[in-house]
Amino acid sequence: MQCGLKFDTPFYEWCLLGGLLLVTFITGVVYLGGLPGAFMLDDFHSLGGIALYGGVEDFQGVLRYLFGNDGLQWSRSFAYLSFLVDDQYWPSFPGQYKLTNIAIHLITGLFIFLFLRALLGLLLVRKKAVFLAVLSASLWLLHPLHVSTTLYVVQRMTQLATLFVVLAMTFHVYALKAKTYRGFVVYILLAVISGLLGVLSKESALTGVWLMALICAFFFKREDFSLRLQNVYSLMLIGAAVSLFVLFVLDAVGSSFDFRVFDQWERLAIQGMVLAKYLQYWVWPWGADMGLFHDDIEQLLVVNGVGWQVSWWLLHLFLLCMAGAIRKSAPVVSFGICFFYLSHIIESTIWPLELMFEHRNYLPVVGLALIFGTALLKLNEFVKSKGLPVLGGGIIFLYVGLLLIPLIHRVSIWSDYRVAAFKWAYEHPLSVRAQLSVATILSSAGMVPMAVDKLHEVYEQMPRLSIRLQQLNLQCTENVSQEHSVKLTREEVYRSPFDSGLVFHLNEARKRGQLTCVENYFDGFDIPWLFDTILNKPDLLASSRFHASFLDMVGHYYVENYNFTDAVIVWEKMYEVQPTIDTALRLADLYVQGGNFEQAQIYIDVAKVMDGNRWYKDDRRRKQIGKLQFSVDYLKQQKQLLVQ
Repeated sequence: MQCGLKFDTPFYEWCLLGGLLLVTFITGVVYLGGLPGAFMLDDFHSLGGIALYGGVEDFQGVLRYLFGNDGLQWSRSFAYLSFLVDDQYWPSFPGQYKLTNIAIHLITGLFIFLFLRALLGLLLVRKKAVFLAVLSASLWLLHPLHVSTTLYVVQRMTQLATLFVVLAMTFHVYALKAKTYRGFVVYILLAVISGLLGVLSKESALTGVWLMALICAFFFKREDFSLRLQNVYSLMLIGAAVSLFVLFVLDAVGSSFDFRVFDQWERLAIQGMVLAKYLQYWVWPWGADMGLFHDDIEQLLVVNGVGWQVSWWLLHLFLLCMAGAIRKSAPVVSFGICFFYLSHIIESTIWPLELMFEHRNYLPVVGLALIFGTALLKLNEFVKSKGLPVLGGGIIFLYVGLLLIPLIHRVSIWSDYRVAAFKWAYEHPLSVRAQLSVATILSSAGMVPMAVDKLHEVYEQMPRLSIRLQQLNLQCTENVSQEHSVKLTREEVYRSPFDSGLVFHLNEARKRGQLTCVENYFDGFDIPWLFDTILNKPDLLASSRFHASFLDMVGHYYVENYNFTDAVIVWEKMYEVQPTIDTALRLADLYVQGGNFEQAQIYIDVAKVMDGNRWYKDDRRRKQIGKLQFSVDYLKQQKQLLVQ
């Protein structure tokens, strides 16, 4: 070239890269249509911590939000840090958070190309490796299955975990290809750092260990390594993957399912059908019932049991056997199948999570994209061999273009929560969350009687106490005729399992001062009886997080009603469940109000010890402890003066 620059990469590769950038740009433009969408579900829990102290305004505020008051809550801390890039206050506007998610999605797609380019170069000639990497990354970027991950703000945790796992795998491949010890060590360090950032974004990033071991098993042999250390590292990695699998199984087997309506065996059995559903969404996204709410599977499991659903595992067994059979003849396809299933080990087997969420496919479908890319490449080569090269390229462009249709459609649905909620409720009539979302929209629009009727209809199908309480809240919000109103009986309270909606709806009624009104619709019992009955439910006791939240709400209720004795009892239990600085100071403040300064001092001292053990300094917390200590000292002095 006359410009003086020397390009080792052939011109067609630059054209392919230009095509990938064009696909990335088009994907980004389409996703921008989803910016008007709303916050949903766990968004409020994950982002609400920003507002605990009026916003995150200094470095200590950052540490407090990321690691909690005790400094030990490292889980997903890097993902939480990324939320502060968008805003340091809450409530906020969802568009800016969604824009960052879109950027992460596009960047992840480009890094998937780099990973596949490095990996496929070990098996294929350069031209095919680049073509297949570009095609697979483009399919991954465009697929509409990722809309519920990209436009659901809190799933940035999944996005970042996937991004860093892909980076770790890329550096892993480069390390195994390194010709010098220096290069090997640098790439290993980069892989470790990427992996740690992935785990600090979401725990499912641990699957990266298994995937890197899979890469060693599929693409490298002992004679491929130019450095002895590479062979040692490969063996150690495979050993670590096996050890991690054993630890995961042991931990999962010992985990409690008491707060779920299904047991461990039922979850594993039903996941065969769930994985088949994921495959269906990938293979045929046109007209699919994709959405945010898939809890209807839980209801089907409760009503019908496992039944024939376990037979879906035969499909997965067949695919895995096929992957083994074509290991040598079609290694890329075999690798793609194994990649998909290994990536699902944590979230789609015996861990006590909910049954189905689409975001769990964000990393696994890299393997499916590779399989589909390989199929399109083979089709293109076949058509070319018949003397029709234009037709081969046209088929690829047609398929990519057809993926744009459901992507645009789904993004447009996610841009308006009202449209999305009604669509999901129609497609998933047994989904409690979908139906409750419709009821909430109806009540917000002033159609309270319709909302109450909707809730009653849902309750008839799925009798849950949280649904009935939401209905009672609406009856107290607006005068509802006797024809539409209902009452809550003791029998209904007894037979209903605990769910997180109970905490939310009771708290909402408490904050609005409606609990007295709600109590009027109780048939033969009162609020304290309801609290005591719920607190004795085994599924609540099995979840420390919800147990503490419920006790916190009950304690506030007793304080607001000047029942300090019961408030102390409840918050003492809360301290046993969740012994934190906040709980200790709350108890100390309550004892101060009751004049029990000795007991207050005990909890102040506990808070001081916890504060001193924290690895970072929190001036705001120390001022809070100091003010409470000053109050105790002052009131004790005044009490002594009165005695004298």
